[in-house]
Amino acid sequence: MRTSLIIAVVLIVLVIAIVATYLLMNQNNPEKALLNARKLLLSSNFTGTYDISSIVKTYPPGSSTPRVTQFSGVAIISRSPALNAMMTNTTGTSLINGESVNSSTIAALWLLDDKLCQVFIAYAPSSRITKYCIPYNNYTRYRFPFYITKELLSNATYVGEGSWNGKTTYCFASKIMAIEPSITISPPNGTIIGPPWSVITTNATICILGNGVIASLIEYTYAVPTQPSLSATTVTITNETLISYSLTFNQQLFNQITQLMSKAEQG
Repeated sequence: MRTSLIIAVVLIVLVIAIVATYLLMNQNNPEKALLNARKLLLSSNFTGTYDISSIVKTYPPGSSTPRVTQFSGVAIISRSPALNAMMTNTTGTSLINGESVNSSTIAALWLLDDKLCQVFIAYAPSSRITKYCIPYNNYTRYRFPFYITKELLSNATYVGEGSWNGKTTYCFASKIMAIEPSITISPPNGTIIGPPWSVITTNATICILGNGVIASLIEYTYAVPTQPSLSATTVTITNETLISYSLTFNQQLFNQITQLMSKAEQG
């Protein structure tokens, strides 16, 4: 009888321990949300549609009065860690010097061997295509959104909860610093990379769903040139809010855009 009682008690303790462990492992919490965000960034395809607004203040050399550009619209962000590729498709309205104009762009950014390649297509307010491949090194890596987001998530500090569509989000503050190279795109002579010209500081508040999807982002970016007398200082404030998402990548559109880059341009 005593042996049966001991076995029964042990079984009950084991069941309680298993249930408690299961609940602990599966409940949403800030640490798990942040871990899921890193996993999602580095190992899963993702396409998210975001409501986006931004303000860019550009201070010309020697001036304390900025030129202000505002944008509001929708951005579709699609990325593939397996391809080291990311695309953005934005449509909306820009307010430039007090004048409202429609804006529509598509951009693709990807790693090719040891190079960082980009194709940027503007449909409005004017039509143009910009494309280049440059060496991927300590400077240019900060141009690649995967690296920037990874750094922001790595430096994140939990600041509280939020919500998205009735679901809890976990919010983090983060900050990174980077040095940007100067890049001159000259069609006859190719792309010229000059010395580092600016120090960029990014402060962000990121709110993440339990599954790792970024539900909202408020980002402040300061680009300060190393020679203020020669280049403008810019302050950018960006606010993004998730509309919808899927764990997919727009491979067809990516192929169409990257075909615009010739083999000679890819190096």
